[in-house]
Amino acid sequence: MSVDNARDEFLFLDSVRGTAAVVVVFWHLVLGFYPAMCSTALPPWVRVWYSGEFAVQLFFTLSGFVLSLSFVRSGSIESVRSAAVRRYFRLVVPIAASVFLSYLLLRLGLYFNQEVAAETNQSIDSWMGMWFGFPASLPPAIDEGLYLSLFAHDNARPYNNVLWTMQMAFAGSLFLFAFLSLFVRLRNRLVVYAAHPPVFPLPGVVTLSSFS
Repeated sequence: MSVDNARDEFLFLDSVRGTAAVVVVFWHLVLGFYPAMCSTALPPWVRVWYSGEFAVQLFFTLSGFVLSLSFVRSGSIESVRSAAVRRYFRLVVPIAASVFLSYLLLRLGLYFNQEVAAETNQSIDSWMGMWFGFPASLPPAIDEGLYLSLFAHDNARPYNNVLWTMQMAFAGSLFLFAFLSLFVRLRNRLVVYAAHPPVFPLPGVVTLSSFS
């Protein structure tokens, strides 16, 4: 199979990721402007279309599939080593850029989420009002961009709160590379797959079991 054909084979995953991205955007609109909807007992087939946390788990699943695809096809341990070494740098560049942009916006006073919370009669502790209630400072922004987002995310005063996913994504990718290196060539690897520890859901995350 050629490289182009291999890519075309899973081109449909772009549509899945695009749909999940739209769901995440809609979820944040719900959190910001219709928070009561988050606790409304709607049918599962309705909730799945605005559950951003479910979409994030879908992103994690897709990432695991895509990251393992090259190794499964080639069987080359070197591809896993290379991917593991490059993983930090592939993630930290866009992370640092987003954090620095957020720092500039806060520094220039261009965040108005707390004003919106006040106008919509939401408390300062609501999802809309809880962000960016601290003075802009470059050293913490540098720490978040280069280290904290990947190794010790602090959700108390983040410059980019959506980076809470990155620590899990980074650790998960390294675990995946190690898992592939150790077990993918075993004849009885399906037994290992079935016996792995259960993956516990994130707090408040809507999982597949929620829709059964």
